[in-house]
Amino acid sequence: MITNKFLPSKLEQWSKYNYKENIIWSTGLDIDVVKNHTKALLNAIAINKSPHKIIKEFDTHFALIIINKKFLIAIVDCARTYPIFWTKHKDYYLFSPQADEINNITHYNINKSQLLAFQMSGYTTYNNTLWNNIKSLDAGSFLFLNSNNKIKTEKYFEYNPWKFNSNKNINYKFQLKIEFNKLLKKLINEANGRTICIPLSAGLDSRLIASGLKHLGHTNVKCFAYGKKNNYEAIASRKIAKKLNYQWKFCKINHFKMKLFFKTELYKSYVNKSNDGVSTQGMQDIYVIDQLLKNNFIGENDIIVNGNSGDFISGGHIPKTINNNLNIYKFKTNSLSYDLKNILDMHIKKHYSLWGSLMSKKNIYILIDLFLQQLQQLNIKSNQAIYLHGILEYLEFHNRQNKYVINLQRTYEFFKITWRLPLWNKDFIDFWSDVPLDLKLNQKLYKETLKELNYGNVWTEEYDFPYRITPKWIIPIRYLFKIFYIFSKKEKWHKFDKHFLNYWTDNVCGYSMFPYLEIIKNKHNARNSVSWRTLQYEEINLGNNWQKSKKE
Repeated sequence: MITNKFLPSKLEQWSKYNYKENIIWSTGLDIDVVKNHTKALLNAIAINKSPHKIIKEFDTHFALIIINKKFLIAIVDCARTYPIFWTKHKDYYLFSPQADEINNITHYNINKSQLLAFQMSGYTTYNNTLWNNIKSLDAGSFLFLNSNNKIKTEKYFEYNPWKFNSNKNINYKFQLKIEFNKLLKKLINEANGRTICIPLSAGLDSRLIASGLKHLGHTNVKCFAYGKKNNYEAIASRKIAKKLNYQWKFCKINHFKMKLFFKTELYKSYVNKSNDGVSTQGMQDIYVIDQLLKNNFIGENDIIVNGNSGDFISGGHIPKTINNNLNIYKFKTNSLSYDLKNILDMHIKKHYSLWGSLMSKKNIYILIDLFLQQLQQLNIKSNQAIYLHGILEYLEFHNRQNKYVINLQRTYEFFKITWRLPLWNKDFIDFWSDVPLDLKLNQKLYKETLKELNYGNVWTEEYDFPYRITPKWIIPIRYLFKIFYIFSKKEKWHKFDKHFLNYWTDNVCGYSMFPYLEIIKNKHNARNSVSWRTLQYEEINLGNNWQKSKKE
């Protein structure tokens, strides 16, 4: 007999159902869909058939746990948008959407290498949490616990951009247009007449959704922007929304407002309820959503749809220094070649440099060892040809994207608002997995296709929006200070800019929870406001943070 316990999320986004002799916990699925999926899975298990094929047909963002007297099955979707954590404790199993809820019972020791990864990036690696023995179900996976208390995890979907593909005869632009059409139609069907609210920026992804909906005739759309007064994202958002004839709202943010907000019980409640034990929380629009709800711009039946994470999946995070001549690599089992080390160093520099003082050789090799352990799970054969850029994308997908970026959705759940991530649809991820490097660099395929389609006529040069610093008063001050760095290396100027001026130029005022003097006195070379939030998050989970520990 299996003994286990499911600890529901503090965000209350999971629902419990009884189906025959089964207890079902689910999120992201309607009750009828839950019962249909459960029936199909139970029938497969009853005849000793693998549920792999059935799960692969699930086509939405969801998580599902079925508890039977003889077995348990837990499933997360292709992007792990709703996490499931688990551990064996004494003679029973614990499952939860939040690892810290499990650790409140188990009190496991800290996983020191994962804590370091978290301190340097804001999230853990692979299926690990901050605590030993508590694991996360990986994206596109399911877990099966049988009557003998043996656990098996299996992949039903994998994002494999590293796999070598010699097929050069695919018309990728034509196929991408089909994928755009599919995901937009799917979004319209799921909305079922409800209002779609889009946080619209100057970028490509949210504009694709807003203009694509207009192109397909779905006009029940609202758009909003936020940040400092006259920031370029908001100016672009307003112009695009006006052209598409959508209702638009701006939520102004400044340091005074945010300092007050970060002290409110609402924000403290959000931090407590969205804590999961693997990643910092997304805080960039918690104030905004609260204000838009209070102003009745967003209704309780509306759906929020953002553009995460089109920039990543279309190649926007691939370093431009990678080129096709150096990209094909013969993988060496259990060894670290020069080329692979170089690639992993790029990954660390981009995503694991939240605190410059932690970028020691010792710490970098600890990270590389964690990445190699993660890559070993791919079962790449020795001397197998792979794409090096795909290694970077694979690591970011399963670490930063499936944890930190996905955590931004917890904001909407905190306010009990339905959300959708159309650019994380399974077919869309699958499509980009096979796109060659030359079409991904600088998002070449993505940009050219969007320009050709020109949904809503908002993709012409008139709608190209260059980055512009706000507030305006900081511009002459930056120029004045920059004079002193004319004969210095760019790195010195950028270091000064980040240390002394980023506080004022950050569009969402993310530094506001900390005093400016504390920030400029800090000697650990913070990269951005997320660096500071990792300290807060570490203290919430562990009672202290590494910088306070050093002082003590």
